[in-house]
Parts: sequence; structure tokens; C-alpha cells
Amino acid sequence: MTGSSPVTPAQYLDALIADSEDANLRFYLPTVLHFFREDLLRVIGIGDASASGWQNLEWHVDGRCSACDWLGHEKWANSKDKAKIAAQPTHYCYPAAKLTGHLSQIAGMTRGARKTLQIHAIPNTTSAASAPAAHPAFQQHSHLKKERSRIPLRAQALISSTTSVDISAVLASLAPAPQLHVAVTVNFDPSAGLLTGLSVFGRATAYVTGQTPRQFPTKCFVVDQKCLADRSTK
Repeated sequence: MTGSSPVTPAQYLDALIADSEDANLRFYLPTVLHFFREDLLRVIGIGDASASGWQNLEWHVDGRCSACDWLGHEKWANSKDKAKIAAQPTHYCYPAAKLTGHLSQIAGMTRGARKTLQIHAIPNTTSAASAPAAHPAFQQHSHLKKERSRIPLRAQALISSTTSVDISAVLASLAPAPQLHVAVTVNFDPSAGLLTGLSVFGRATAYVTGQTPRQFPTKCFVVDQKCLADRSTK
């Protein structure tokens, strides 16, 4: 579409189609189908079962809730929304979790681990805080097995608003004095199944007094080919 002649709507459409790419539905279609076939029907069924049926819905608060309108985190709300949250705190997940001692408040708690604790009569943070590390519930889930000595301490910290240090903890993956730090950023479009770019940044040091660490400038690699055949040869 070059030259002085005006571009027609049909030419615009043809150019748009030529520049578009097929979406690989296999990446996200299962999630969409699961939502409409199972999740939506389950929520409606429980919610419509009684006047307050929505209160019987199973819920969990974690990092994925940050963009939800019903999270109710007051620090992120404006003055108008803060008033709404204060009027009905149990209608919003974040304040409701604090008021009820919801187990999802415990750092690292997964949905499966929380459900396992609830099945074994540990329904809230108060119960978790007093549970011994040898409690049978901690043997029923992989996350609970790994964190059985920390979960009660984390629950106690939530209740008392005090923190403690686990002096027996060992971070085997972290070197005491790393000589090279490398950060790699990967941009990937899951809907199309295409890698769109990479960037690498590094810093090296010999830990010598008076010697400034060496900084390696950021190196970026942009992948702008849309054809999978072309991308594989670049």
C-alpha cells in the first residue's frame, strides 16, 4: 500500500490479515473450557443454593488475586472504596482472611495444603499456630511435609505480629560470596507460543578491597519473526 492513491478499506483489511498470526489455541483453550464447563457451573450452583450461598464458596487468597476487584486491600483502594470495604469487610477476601484467620494468610500456603489442614481439623491460623510439627496432617501433603516446622511459627507470627529467625535454615542454592550475578529476562507469548525477546545483564566481582565490581551492559535480543520456520533459523 504505497503511492499517492488512497487506501481502500479492503486493502486495510487485507494488510491486517497478512500481518496477523494464528493463535495456538492448545495453550489456553483447556483453561477456558474448564472455566465454562466446571468452575462457572459450580459457583452458580453453590451461590444459588440459598440466600447467602455465596458465603459457602471455597476461596483462597494469594498473589494471583492482586488484580481482583473483590480482594479489598485497603492500602490499594481510594477513599470511596475504603469506605465500602470498612462497611462490609467480610465481603472482601483480604479483610475476611484477616478476620477469620484464614489459612491462606500463611506464607507459601497452597490451596491443596490448606484443604488438607482443614480436613484434619486445623481450620484457621489459631489452630495452625498450636499444631505440633509431628501432627498427622503434615504427613498428608508434600508442601506440609517440607514446611511442618515453619507453618506453626508463621501462624504464630500472624497472630502476635512478631517475627523470629529460623537459625537452623539453610539456603543451599545461595553461595556465600558469589563472584558472578547474571539476570536473564525472557518474554514469551503463551497464546501464540512464540518467544518475543531475551535480555541478559551481568555483574562480576573478585571481592578485592578497592576494586569496583565489573558491570556488563544489558544485551537485548528481539525476535520479530512471526513465522516459526523463520524463527528456527535465526
